[in-house]
Amino acid sequence: MATNKLVAVCGATGKQGGGAARALLARGGFDVVKADFEDPDSLAEVFRGCDAVFAVTDFWQACQLDAEREKKQGINLVDAAKAAGVKHFVWSSLEDTRPVLAGMRPTLAGNYTTPHFDAKAEVDAYMRVQLPGRCTALYTSVFMTNLLPGGSMDPQKQPDGSFSLFMPVGQAKLSWCDPEDIGGVAAAVIAGGPERWADAAVGVAGEHASLEEVAGMLSRMFGRKVVAVTPPADEWAQAVMGFGVPEGVARDLANMFVFYETVDMRALRPLEQTQQLHPAVKSLEAWLGEHRAAFEQLFGAERKPTSVVVGAGPAGILAAVHLARRGHQVHICDRRPSPLAANGSDERAFFIVMHPRGNRALMEAGIDLHAAAARPGSGLQPVAALGVGSGRQLLQRRLPYSEPKLLGHRHAFCGCHDGGWSRVRRAAAQQVPELQASVEAARMRYKVVRGLPPSPACPFSSSGASSGTGGSSGTGGQASSADKEAVGLRMIVPATQAGIMFLSAAADGSGRVEAAVALSNGQAWEPIQSVEQHAAFLRKDFPALPPEWIPEMAAQLAAFPLAVAGMRVHASQLHAPGGLVLIGDAAHGVTPRTGNGLNAALEDASVLAQLLDRCGADLAAVPPAFTAARLTDSQAILWLDDTASARSGSTAWGRFHPHALTQGCAMLARSTLGAASGGRVGPAAMIAMNETCATYSSVQAQMRRDALLAVTAGLLLTLLLAAMGGLAALKERLLVRRK
Repeated sequence: MATNKLVAVCGATGKQGGGAARALLARGGFDVVKADFEDPDSLAEVFRGCDAVFAVTDFWQACQLDAEREKKQGINLVDAAKAAGVKHFVWSSLEDTRPVLAGMRPTLAGNYTTPHFDAKAEVDAYMRVQLPGRCTALYTSVFMTNLLPGGSMDPQKQPDGSFSLFMPVGQAKLSWCDPEDIGGVAAAVIAGGPERWADAAVGVAGEHASLEEVAGMLSRMFGRKVVAVTPPADEWAQAVMGFGVPEGVARDLANMFVFYETVDMRALRPLEQTQQLHPAVKSLEAWLGEHRAAFEQLFGAERKPTSVVVGAGPAGILAAVHLARRGHQVHICDRRPSPLAANGSDERAFFIVMHPRGNRALMEAGIDLHAAAARPGSGLQPVAALGVGSGRQLLQRRLPYSEPKLLGHRHAFCGCHDGGWSRVRRAAAQQVPELQASVEAARMRYKVVRGLPPSPACPFSSSGASSGTGGSSGTGGQASSADKEAVGLRMIVPATQAGIMFLSAAADGSGRVEAAVALSNGQAWEPIQSVEQHAAFLRKDFPALPPEWIPEMAAQLAAFPLAVAGMRVHASQLHAPGGLVLIGDAAHGVTPRTGNGLNAALEDASVLAQLLDRCGADLAAVPPAFTAARLTDSQAILWLDDTASARSGSTAWGRFHPHALTQGCAMLARSTLGAASGGRVGPAAMIAMNETCATYSSVQAQMRRDALLAVTAGLLLTLLLAAMGGLAALKERLLVRRK
């Protein structure tokens, strides 16, 4: 800052004030003056010339549980700030519990129900009258430090060796924060000034979690059973008084817990607001990790198991997260590039879409990738609709997704992976006869084009929302304003060859367009070498492309080396002795045809996490259990990948291939019957796979049933027509005889 702000931090030796002082100093450009609010004369003197004040009172120690004293100190701080002409007064506040608890809970210390809340709330109300337009209230959360050994909420060891968290909060979701983060938020609010935060209520929260969820997190991280015990408030108060807690404190806290079980404390403390103000805010898991030594000493934690994850791709990273959260010491080994890649640079990229299946696996691990995608530079963008077209008509159908999907390049989702060419799997197969794997490189080859200028003939929307007014919103039929309908991702089929083109706007918001052009048979690229040949290929197979794109696309395609569109890996089992588990491409590598390589890999990690919880300390049981739980789906996704070209009509048979015919009939029949039955008939298998997270084996089974029904119906129809034809011929012959 060009001009320093002079900030008075009240209570700078305490948890909140000290955090604010350190945060302000860390930001630079601040001089911090400490003020002792026990001395009224010192307040007026110190506040004089200050731009801002961060005011905190201490009910428990400095005020010795006296709510009236805390209220008086707070009013003194407000009056001193007003007299000194302070421009911005930030008050560490809490809710007034009396409107909610009146009639429900007994009053304490006069007219209070929760004294350490209500006194601060009265100062808050006084502040807003005395300092309108230049005050901000900061609402803190339950301190994570209360969970530390010796804290007021620390886990208590039980006779059976387990531990309990003992609080009367039921299933209420509590808001938690590290006291140090209060300072970070306060510093950001002071930096924003009253111009941004006048008369505002700002929450501080690093985590929203119920007591049961906190107990589960402790269990996973430290390998000890921790349970949540939530008795009625009065029983809890009696119990803690038996442990030596003063009656006034026990009653105050009991009323506080009833208040938070009655109202949703998260409403005043949204996580998003804290993260925006203070990006370094700690989640509960991160905070527990910082204090691991203290908790390990409390739990008497045994030596942590050590796990090695080979391949830092989506499955590997997510598996490492799950293992670490369950107390494992995790080593991640990464290598690059893949020896199979035609060009091994990190520029090798193609479009990857994360379906609800993959998103669910991440959410189960506490990872919100959609929130990460909203941050600038993430390389990811939400897509709400897919545009399907041909080389001659860029948009024939607009297929909306039931929930937005994430679109990105390969390296926006992962760094590298052991993958289909897995050295670990190959080494295991040499030692374990039961583990056999076949590896087949995909025949499809593709090239990438970047930086095409925006074109009104091919509009895009990062959210997939329509930019036109007449586009089709259904799942079939012609769009009434085809090329004026904006979608997040376009899938274009060439006019004369088997292949596909994907088009999308770049994730950087520039509006420029990227493309991946793939031909199903890599040999089809051999006669297309020069810039002129690539231009002729584009004009022939994609005549509807904006003409101004052709020269740039041809130049890039001619210069770009061919890349392999994945590989197919089939493993006979997904584990080997010694604790080896195969996940992701190392277990079931597939091509991009079904769009499920990434999503299946993430689901593998989710299944592994479930088995870790189920098997507990018996880690040797996890690998064979993983094969039992996942092999059928592994084989099913390979079958779905193997038959994808036939189903899409991109083989030599085209739409007359039996798989294409039966799938087309099934999709039409299920769409019609689903609409007629009010949804009682489920969607087609491919839609179920990508939209409802149906298991791959159930999708395979449905496709086979639908194919059998289609063939049976076709045979019956053929027999019926033949019978009708025979009857007609017989009738005609009888008529001839009569004549």
